[in-house]
Amino acid sequence: MKLYPGSDVDLIEPFPLTEIHRLVGWLHCYKTIIHSDDSPQTPEELEKYFTNYFQQPNVRSWGLIDKNNKVNVNHEAPLVGFGAFEFAGLPQGARNGYFHCATTRKAWGSGIIDEAARIAFGTVFAEHPDLLRVSSFVINNNYPARKLAQKLGMRTEGVMNDAVLQGGIPKPLSHFGLTRREWDHRIAVELTRTAHDVSDAPSVGVEQTEIAV
Repeated sequence: MKLYPGSDVDLIEPFPLTEIHRLVGWLHCYKTIIHSDDSPQTPEELEKYFTNYFQQPNVRSWGLIDKNNKVNVNHEAPLVGFGAFEFAGLPQGARNGYFHCATTRKAWGSGIIDEAARIAFGTVFAEHPDLLRVSSFVINNNYPARKLAQKLGMRTEGVMNDAVLQGGIPKPLSHFGLTRREWDHRIAVELTRTAHDVSDAPSVGVEQTEIAV
């Protein structure tokens, strides 16, 4: 198991299969916005699906650990969500892939999924140099997912009308994307902003010459 540390959340890879039942519980909160008529419907079907999915050779998965207990999860292992990246083909040489994520309802609005997604994006771009972009499909009425995609810098690239069925009613899917060049530019801007913030901050008990060094 590998650890990817963050400020408020740590990512552990792969997602622990022994905790799939907790993931299924989280997804129950999203059922009306993420499930289509073709999705696994029962908890047993979902557990079987994700157990198999996380073991596919073209999928990387992470468990999201609330390291500072921001959402007050009463559990010895503060696992509050998952992230997965599905390469379009085998990871080596893949140019594109799709990001999926979900958290417990308690973590909604906490910023944990935002930080976790940024860590995941940075990881796949850094560790897979052939990857040119990350993508995501979102059912149009899943407004939280659409907002998250936009906050992460992903652009709406198109809409597929009548792409899935929900309760027998055709629904559209929005396609979001973020290219490596866009990601690199975003990181460069953030680093520049951080450098400016540091240089503009007043020194406290430190000589200017020491700061320069």
